[in-house]
Amino acid sequence: MTDDRKYIAFSLLHLLGIGLNLFAIFWLVFLTDLVHKPLTLTFAIFALFLQVYIFINHIAKPRQHFSRLLDAISYDDFTLSFALEKEKNSYYHQLNTALALFRQKRKEKESQWLFTNTVLDSIPLALIVADSKKNIYIFNQHASRILHINRLENLDTLATKYPDFEKIVQSNAASVKDILKIVSEGEIQKIVVSVSAFVLEGEKYKIISLQNIDEAIDHTQTEAWQSMAKVLTHEIINAVTPIASLSESALELSANKNWDEIELPLTIIHKRSAALVNFVQEFRQLSKLPEAQKQIISIAEFANGIRKSFEKRFQAENIDFSIQIEPQDIKLFADPLLLEQALTNLIENAIKATSNNTESKTIILKAGFNADQHIYISISDTGKGIPAENLEKIFLPFYTTYKEGTGIGLSVVRQIMLKHQGKIAVKSTENKGTDFTLVFFRSLT
Repeated sequence: MTDDRKYIAFSLLHLLGIGLNLFAIFWLVFLTDLVHKPLTLTFAIFALFLQVYIFINHIAKPRQHFSRLLDAISYDDFTLSFALEKEKNSYYHQLNTALALFRQKRKEKESQWLFTNTVLDSIPLALIVADSKKNIYIFNQHASRILHINRLENLDTLATKYPDFEKIVQSNAASVKDILKIVSEGEIQKIVVSVSAFVLEGEKYKIISLQNIDEAIDHTQTEAWQSMAKVLTHEIINAVTPIASLSESALELSANKNWDEIELPLTIIHKRSAALVNFVQEFRQLSKLPEAQKQIISIAEFANGIRKSFEKRFQAENIDFSIQIEPQDIKLFADPLLLEQALTNLIENAIKATSNNTESKTIILKAGFNADQHIYISISDTGKGIPAENLEKIFLPFYTTYKEGTGIGLSVVRQIMLKHQGKIAVKSTENKGTDFTLVFFRSLT
């Protein structure tokens, strides 16, 4: 028998019971001698009340359960369940089946939302989606990094921090593109802001995309220099290697036969060609940097390893080198070989910068979290500093202020940071010192 038929049958039985009780009370009151049967009448009245109570419960129970189900749906709470009766096709089984379907649908919806957020966080573009009331629906990790805000729920918060941003977003045009200048930790960043509007189910939304111009330029420049490096490396190596080899052989011959008149030119040729080969070998780093093989690194242990590798050099140069890490147990997800190369290049620069100091020579390696909770490692020195007009040029390949420099080191460091989805920043004051900071946007703590 189905649940509906059961329900109707039980309802009819309850009504029949109530009818029989009413008839019994009528018969006892009007057709019999009530004096001799008071207990029978009391029992009949009690039975009537009991039958009415059971009938009301029978009628109201499904409604109560259905009301609970509707409340669960309206509050998005599907932890509710109903005790099953023995029959598999019971009314409660149907309610639990409905709840299970709602739970499954919600689970699928949550999985889809998680998948969408994961995809949005992995793309190299900052995205924000807001409705007409400025409530934020999407705010991916790249947007958080560019805007230096960990969490955003309303565009008004963003407008408070960056007033120019509100002017761009408030435009009624279907599509807007403008440049926003952001100052963070004393560094100015230029951000391209694109805004487009759309309507979904009668609600207006805006998609806001942001891109850091400097990062885009860095990537483009790096790719261009890599292409050029491959061509130059191939051509110069092929031309110079035979010259170096032949000049070395000629030197040996001249030494044996005392050809003093050609020894000096050959010596110069050999030195020049050897220096050129060395230059090309360094230049090759720009085009042949391997992909980052990341692993979890203890920054404290890593920094101590760097100190040991430079220990004799620091003693010889009379340099005071110190390490400042807070917290001490901070960990980084990075390629140890590439990171060592980057820090080695920065420390080499710091040693050169302090070489002419007559007073104290100090180099400090610091690590920790910046204001945006990104891990950073910095190398600061008390050297001669970098003139303000040269700060924008120092990361260009071949640009150097040292006579014996190749201008490759900082370009390599910048390329290493791009491979770690990070950046390198510099602050310098002439005659006071320079601070190079490596910032890692995707890292472990």
